[in-house]
Amino acid sequence: LINRNITEIAELEAKQMIFNQDMRYWGEILHEVRTKYSVYKMGLSKYKPKIYELREALDQGVIRTKDYVGKEQLLGLPVTDYFELDGMIDDFAPYYQLWDTIIQFQQKEIDWSSEPVKSFDSTKIEALLDAWYKDVY
Repeated sequence: LINRNITEIAELEAKQMIFNQDMRYWGEILHEVRTKYSVYKMGLSKYKPKIYELREALDQGVIRTKDYVGKEQLLGLPVTDYFELDGMIDDFAPYYQLWDTIIQFQQKEIDWSSEPVKSFDSTKIEALLDAWYKDVY
């Protein structure tokens, strides 16, 4: 039983080390978003991959940390507080909201300018515009 616990603790620590490396990488992406993402026209063409990559990574990070905390509790270890992840999520939220809205609008702009007007569903477009308005204001 003791050897099994030692093995489980070592596996958990290895996962947490990888998580810490991932956090540093996510921090670099967030820094780039904060300091370099300032050109509206580049939202869809250049910024989209990193914006959505970071959102997905942070969402997965929450799942991973819940798993780590559960394992720590099972093993009788002190529970780690992942406040840095929470802070990163909070810091990224307004940037994500801004760039996600821009990216969606730019994609719709392409769709709307390349499809026949009669193919548009005015109810869906109105609902989308209302949602964007509420997000922005």
